[in-house]
Amino acid sequence: MTLTLRHGRRELIPALEPLWNALFEHHLSVGAAGLPTIPRSESWPLRRAHYERLAAEPSGVSIWLAGDVDSPAGYALAYEDYVSGAAAHVLETLSVLPSARGTGLGTRLMDAVDAEARSRGIRVGAVDVLGGNERARGLYLRRGYLPHSESWMRCRISERREDSPEPVDLSATRARAEALGFGLEFSPGSDDTWVTPAEIAELIPAPAGISSLTAGLRLE
Repeated sequence: MTLTLRHGRRELIPALEPLWNALFEHHLSVGAAGLPTIPRSESWPLRRAHYERLAAEPSGVSIWLAGDVDSPAGYALAYEDYVSGAAAHVLETLSVLPSARGTGLGTRLMDAVDAEARSRGIRVGAVDVLGGNERARGLYLRRGYLPHSESWMRCRISERREDSPEPVDLSATRARAEALGFGLEFSPGSDDTWVTPAEIAELIPAPAGISSLTAGLRLE
């Protein structure tokens, strides 16, 4: 049976919960990149908040839902951003229930994402793949995606109680990063898959003309 694809935006976010939970379980099954993960019950509220933040941006989000709202089989969620200075259509999430995998549903969802990008004159697509998820990586490579960059993450478990976190002064860490030619970008946490602090810091590339020192960099 061919499933109908429903296209929508923010109003479809609540229907995605079971599909996100299925993807969370899949990430666990492939090792979750070797990092400690949060309980599944805590994951969807964080992921939903992330989607709501994306939806609040001027370009919003586009969602394609396969099947009925009450019993969906898969979804794709995408939004517009810039990659290396070029406008890009970012495939933020692609999830298909185990019972629907191998049926071509994932390809149909990606076709829908690509069609919208072309309709907006966007010729660059971007997607992140979890380390160890070789099946997904192979699918994206067959779709014409090419490796662009890698993100490495280090997790240090805090012994402090989560219900009474101590404030952390990151000014010294920011200064050390800038001294080495890097910048720091902060995003709201916690992460919806891995155990992280309430705020996540990412190193961003050095401005043009500044030499980046990567060996021996230790930010704690």
